Amino acid sequence: MNRENKRNKIILINFVGIFLFALDRFSKNYILKNPDAFQGFSIKNLLQIALSRNYNLALGIKINNILLYILILSAIFLLIYFLYKNYQKQNFTNILIITIIICGAISNLLDRILHGFVIDFISVPWFSVFNFADCYITIGICALVVRIYFKKEII
Repeated sequence: MNRENKRNKIILINFVGIFLFALDRFSKNYILKNPDAFQGFSIKNLLQIALSRNYNLALGIKINNILLYILILSAIFLLIYFLYKNYQKQNFTNILIITIIICGAISNLLDRILHGFVIDFISVPWFSVFNFADCYITIGICALVVRIYFKKEII
């Protein structure tokens, strides 16, 4: 792969990361400022849009705030280390996946710092309430697990 092709892949990955981060931030800020904007909105009672303040970990798991911040920051620093290692190996698929996870993690951390809670708004009544950042994290982790399992690849 030539140098320009590598550079273009890095630019595209960074653009995707910035776009996803901005989409999450915009959607959270919009629903926080307009909590009734989607009142009554429902897709066959499978999906609803409603503001929810999440003071806990994923799926409502309660944890001490100091421990929560330590875990989140540790995970982000570990992901940045893996990102650095994959830049060295020029493994662009892993770089994209890790970038997506980091975008979600940092956006949720930013919510905690600015508001004291994570802004959730996508409600699946039989499951949970979440946001785009949660989707990024979940999809990214699943993609990494699949890559590790099928390719026996160490991040």
